[in-house]
Amino acid sequence: MCASAMPARAGEDPALVEAERLMAQKDYKRAEPLLRDFLAKNPSNARAHGNMALALLGLKRKADAVAEGRLGAVFAPEVPEARYIYGLALSADGRHVDAAREFRKADELRPGQARILGALAAAYAAADDERTAATYARLIAAAPKDVDARAELADYYWGVEKYDEGNRTMDDAIKAFPGNAGLLRRYGRALSAQERYTDAAARLAEARRLGATDTGTLDLLGNALGQSGDVAAALEAFDAAIAADGADPAPRHDAGRLLVAHGQPARALPYLEGAARLAPSDGEVQLDLGRACEGVDRLSDAETAYRAAIRLSPKLSRPHFALGSLLNRTGRREEGARELAIHRTLFDEASARFSETEQRGAEMSLAWRELQTGKAADALARFRSMPQSAPALYGQASALSRLGRHRDAVAALEQARSLAPADQRIEALLVAERDAARDAP
Repeated sequence: MCASAMPARAGEDPALVEAERLMAQKDYKRAEPLLRDFLAKNPSNARAHGNMALALLGLKRKADAVAEGRLGAVFAPEVPEARYIYGLALSADGRHVDAAREFRKADELRPGQARILGALAAAYAAADDERTAATYARLIAAAPKDVDARAELADYYWGVEKYDEGNRTMDDAIKAFPGNAGLLRRYGRALSAQERYTDAAARLAEARRLGATDTGTLDLLGNALGQSGDVAAALEAFDAAIAADGADPAPRHDAGRLLVAHGQPARALPYLEGAARLAPSDGEVQLDLGRACEGVDRLSDAETAYRAAIRLSPKLSRPHFALGSLLNRTGRREEGARELAIHRTLFDEASARFSETEQRGAEMSLAWRELQTGKAADALARFRSMPQSAPALYGQASALSRLGRHRDAVAALEQARSLAPADQRIEALLVAERDAARDAP
């Protein structure tokens, strides 16, 4: 965020200079009253309105920032900084089409300026504008050392499911910046979402070698290695992820689920017990913990975990099946039969929703086509209008990801996984979106 809306001039009012000094220190709370006092005396000062817009953005008052940014642009329509700041305020308020208009005017007034081009490209991407890729190309030409520009272009391509273009863009970026661990991490995440696990593991291992040892990178690496079949290497990565951030339940859960799937419940238990302590409201963790307990004949603990999974996720069918099977195993057949009947009812309801979604194949195809052509908001609305099935939730998550709403995407994918636990597409995207959510502000 720039500290001043307009270039400074000799003889400026000391109050305005002091406000800008405070803004340079990100002390927006103290800068605001100084700017208000100045504007009371100088209501048509575009520079002060621009500064006020920036201060209000710093204070998270988006609507007020838009109003001040508009006044700055009104009083200085031919000054690119005024247009640029108004665009920043509009972008922060989610008005990306309007923001692009202001950034475009700023670009016309000062062609080829990298900061303006970057904002314009990002606004186009957020607005699903077909000019996005061409604008990023201009930005890369104007600022060839800008790593983020290339990464954002790759993200844009991946978001509209132009995977080959995105991968080529990132390959070129890595060639241009061969020692950049962030690019490799980003590429590994995208390749995981594309279910190219071996390639993802290679990129993530290289990122790790270059210094990316955060829990997100290591958890991504562990999942990619696990999907590639290298259980030992996956566990080493999960252990490193746990060491990097002991408060994150994901690597523990991922390690435990991997071991349960490979018939090693005793090794899985410490991981899953730790995940359950860290995420006591996660029904999926409780279900996997129950399976591990049952696998080592801790049947009472397994029953407790299955009942917790049912309490936490009452609409899931699988915990009822697991509990019903356990109750039958321990001789409580009447109670077991009731749980299995609940499982069958929930399973049939989910199957009916899936069937209804499948019957709306034309609408599903249209939603995916909208997403692939950059109309993420329209696609999201269409996916949400469908019955809540795994395919519809997966589509919702893909659209939410494209809109940068990664935490919402994770929630949708967790629901989708509960309905279709064997669907590797869902698991792959969930791992990638969970990592993107870690990076989100």
